[in-house]
Amino acid sequence: MDFTDPLGVLFGFGSAIIWALYWILNLHDERLLVEKMFWNFIFGFAYSSVIVFSQREH
Repeated sequence: MDFTDPLGVLFGFGSAIIWALYWILNLHDERLLVEKMFWNFIFGFAYSSVIVFSQREH
């Protein structure tokens, strides 16, 4: 196999592994669906906010 962009392949494999772990852990999580979705939204919003506000021009 010859990859033209090894960093892109690494990011692709890394995200696939992270998603698979998330999926497996989520299957074993006994909390209510609404509660899990709430916490996913809160953490996603926090991470996105940090990125957006750190990218702003002053």
